Amino acid sequence: MEEEKHQIEIGFLRGQINDHFTYNILNMFHSQAALYSDQLADDILELSELMRYSVSEKENTMATLDEEIHHTKSLITLNQRRFGEKAQVHFEVVGNTTGWQVPHLSMLTIVENCFKHGAITKGPLSVRVEVSEKELRLRTQNHVKSSPTTEASTGLGLKNLGRRLELLCPGRTSLRWWKEDKEFVTELKITK
Repeated sequence: MEEEKHQIEIGFLRGQINDHFTYNILNMFHSQAALYSDQLADDILELSELMRYSVSEKENTMATLDEEIHHTKSLITLNQRRFGEKAQVHFEVVGNTTGWQVPHLSMLTIVENCFKHGAITKGPLSVRVEVSEKELRLRTQNHVKSSPTTEASTGLGLKNLGRRLELLCPGRTSLRWWKEDKEFVTELKITK
């Protein structure tokens, strides 16, 4: 048991070194890219910050809703640049986000899923966060890819998120997803 604990600690420390190396390389790329394109340099820096957040020590804990919103907006910005002008995203936050805690990467997982499996250039992606005193609701809606070569989704990312929600917020969450005509809808609810 002691040996297993030791191996886990070594793996954790090795992961930190690898992450640190990755951030240093991305910072070097940022500096080099700035000579040619301010936009490219900014994108590299934004990617670096997003990666740093995604592997932060909060991996199996909670984050503030404001942190999740901030990093979700970064993800959206990077994907809008990736897909160009055809990528339409409507992002709306209604209510007071102060004081809300959500599982780390919960919003990012849902929105990234929209970009990965959705036809973002065929129809708008709608992301709406509604916050009341007792409930938080995140709803996404996006056009579904219709190509016959499109790889079918296993739903594993959303299933994993559902399990994390059960563990971190027992009895206080609901995560559903469904298809309506040519649209895919995801809805996450968290109560205080």
